[in-house]
Amino acid sequence: AAAAASTASTASTASTAVAATAAPAASPSVPVGSSTVARAASSGGAPVQSAHRPSLEPARPAVERAPCPEFGEGWVRVSRKRPNSSVSDHVWFGPDGTKFSSRVKVVRHLQALEAERLRNEASNRSWVQCEACNKWRTISVQPKADRWYCSMHPDPARRRCAAPEEEASE
Repeated sequence: AAAAASTASTASTASTAVAATAAPAASPSVPVGSSTVARAASSGGAPVQSAHRPSLEPARPAVERAPCPEFGEGWVRVSRKRPNSSVSDHVWFGPDGTKFSSRVKVVRHLQALEAERLRNEASNRSWVQCEACNKWRTISVQPKADRWYCSMHPDPARRRCAAPEEEASE
């Protein structure tokens, strides 16, 4: 009889343990901020967003991309409106992807590129002397003949011996 009572008591404890693990809790304890996770666990795994609770993520400001033909082909201005303000922040991107934080910096960059181009062009110029009038001219290409005449100049304004001689300016 004692063995039968002991077996009944063990069976009763086991059935209580099974019932406790099989039955879901009536109201799951949900810490503040994790209601979506707790509801997801109770609804089969899909997150459920609360209808009465606003999203905690800030709204992303609208971004506007506009070409900038005044700087040349391939330049783009990206504008982003500040939240709760009528002010927009602008950033410029060059054709090569270089980022500039102000219009003034873009202008300075373009001026520096132009100055470098002019320096390179000036350094690639050759001085030649006309065999007929002995005037010196600059040309951007190497002369192809041993003798050179003003009529061979690539610039139409300098193709005459009557055109004034060029002066070296540095």
